[in-house]
Amino acid sequence: MLVVFITPLLFGENSGVDFVKSLQNHANQLVRENNFEGSQYFFEKAFKAVDSLKRVGSEEDKFLDSLELTLIQHYENFNQVLYNLNHELYEDRVFYFHKDIVSSNVDEPLREGMDLFPDVDNKKVRKFLKYYTGRARRSTQVYLDRAKVYLDDIRKVFRIYGIAEELACLPMVESGFNPFAHSYAGASGLWQFVKSTGEVFGLKKNWWVDDRKDLLKGTVAAAEFLKLLYQDYGDWNLALAAYNCGQGGLNRRIRSHKSRNFWSLYRLPKQTKEYVPRFIALSRIAGNPKKYGFDVSKKERALYDTVQLDSCLNIAAIAEGAKSSYAEIKRLNPQIRQWCLPPYANAYPVLIPAEGKLGFRERIAQLSDSQLYSTQSYTVKKGDSLKKIAKKFKVDVSDIKDLNVSAEISPLIAGTELQVAVPPLKEKWFTEFNNKYLSYYDGEKYYLDGRKQIKYRVLKGDSVWKIARKFNVSRSRLKGWNKIGRNNKIFPGQRLVIYL
Repeated sequence: MLVVFITPLLFGENSGVDFVKSLQNHANQLVRENNFEGSQYFFEKAFKAVDSLKRVGSEEDKFLDSLELTLIQHYENFNQVLYNLNHELYEDRVFYFHKDIVSSNVDEPLREGMDLFPDVDNKKVRKFLKYYTGRARRSTQVYLDRAKVYLDDIRKVFRIYGIAEELACLPMVESGFNPFAHSYAGASGLWQFVKSTGEVFGLKKNWWVDDRKDLLKGTVAAAEFLKLLYQDYGDWNLALAAYNCGQGGLNRRIRSHKSRNFWSLYRLPKQTKEYVPRFIALSRIAGNPKKYGFDVSKKERALYDTVQLDSCLNIAAIAEGAKSSYAEIKRLNPQIRQWCLPPYANAYPVLIPAEGKLGFRERIAQLSDSQLYSTQSYTVKKGDSLKKIAKKFKVDVSDIKDLNVSAEISPLIAGTELQVAVPPLKEKWFTEFNNKYLSYYDGEKYYLDGRKQIKYRVLKGDSVWKIARKFNVSRSRLKGWNKIGRNNKIFPGQRLVIYL
């Protein structure tokens, strides 16, 4: 989430001086953890906070000079540590940290290791413990394996927001830790934000990017949302229920039941009634997988770093420069919806394998323009419209608008040269990735291009499972193509579209 600096006066109970001290303390803590880029960010934020307080003016003015001197001393000590270690700050990392992580309560104590649900041992929780360790053992192991990639980063964000680390396991229920996950209701990413809720927390979605799939931006939004919900309800059972079904729906049930006990709200939607016990069961498994018979072998965690890049750069070229693959760069940056960076990208942070950063710029510089960019010239013909041109190239109208100032003129003038970012439909690396990871819900117009389409008439006795098995396609894809809901409801005579 792109975060702007907010004056400490907005943070409620903590005074401005206390807020600056908390930033300073957190910066020092990050130095001890060897997170020098993060420390640099919080020192900068502390200095900005002092400047902000001086501009606003307050009763605390008399403390600010001595506070600023202390802050300068700590910052000088920090720079001495960098000098002694001969450590050069990675500006890409500072930039990424600066853009995406901020907290109003960085010094709030973390409830690490505390069981949020110490008294919950009812039949619903036991039912899902049995389910995830029994029938769903295989998928649970997959969730645990995927979680290893993301949990460290999620916990770091939650520490900053003072949220118990057990909640870092919430994506196990939401998405199975699959950043490409989509729901039938249009929710997306690890945290499964719907578009409207995502926008409230600054997560934008357009044809080029979907911030809901961005690990850091999505996690910051989830931390803010969870914190707000807990402040509203003062109970994690209710906060999680509201995260699932919305505050309006939950509040209506609380009023009708005249109870704030989650386990008494029997009129909740079935999905929400199961949501909390599912999470409790999975968080206990994730907290002690060995106890429940799951593989806990620790593989060495791959290291990643960021590079700042500009408009329309082809992801295949980025992969070439990083000594990686298109699929790997897309997997590390699931928020980038297309095969290239947005035309408006400016110093856009892209995650790449850390070892690929050494020599990255030199390798990129050796590539030709045709390798670096996906754009193609098109001369406007009489009768052309943006919609017609977009359909011709199998792209969205925003593709053309974002690349061409002249595209804002209506009607288009014949003879005008337009640039279009053209999808590499004939490239194997492109089509293989799309077929493996994308679904109907991703909405890319080129996704189904070139695949055989058949129409199937549902027969009496058919089910989603039977039809998917008959045509050897996944149930999720079949449901996505035909917008079939979570209840898997289909009816005889219904026409389904299937792509082979």
